[in-house]
Amino acid sequence: MTVVDFLQALLTPTIAVLTVVIAVAQYCLAKAKFRHELYERRSAVYKATMKFIAQVTSGGDAPLDELQTFLQDTSEVAFIFKKSRAKEIQAFLKTLYMQGVALGTTNRLLESERGTPASVREERADKMHKLQLWFGKQFDECRRLFGPELSLV
Repeated sequence: MTVVDFLQALLTPTIAVLTVVIAVAQYCLAKAKFRHELYERRSAVYKATMKFIAQVTSGGDAPLDELQTFLQDTSEVAFIFKKSRAKEIQAFLKTLYMQGVALGTTNRLLESERGTPASVREERADKMHKLQLWFGKQFDECRRLFGPELSLV
């Protein structure tokens, strides 16, 4: 057996090993790309949620256009989070939305009822104030819910 015959015999197993190495590398890259894309989509929902909370707390109101944008930007939660987390996050987002509707409605009622008795106006203003305070506390809750899903380490 000559050196050439020996090298020819090694050629097939070498090609097989290299093929396996390339396939494993491609699998690892595809998995990393998938995780990155999933992170980006989850991050977009988190950012939309934080933006909505910030808009409501800074403006003191939840206009219909902001509520609609919030619903659109967070609509894919069920598809990008694990089922157990998705349910918890969806419940939180639904609560945010419903409280936003309550705040917006209360604000519009308060603005439109100038001739309403002072006691009714005070009651609505108190409700509005409580809702605004509630929204201010939701930053931490949002971080708590999304944090484990967005952790890079």
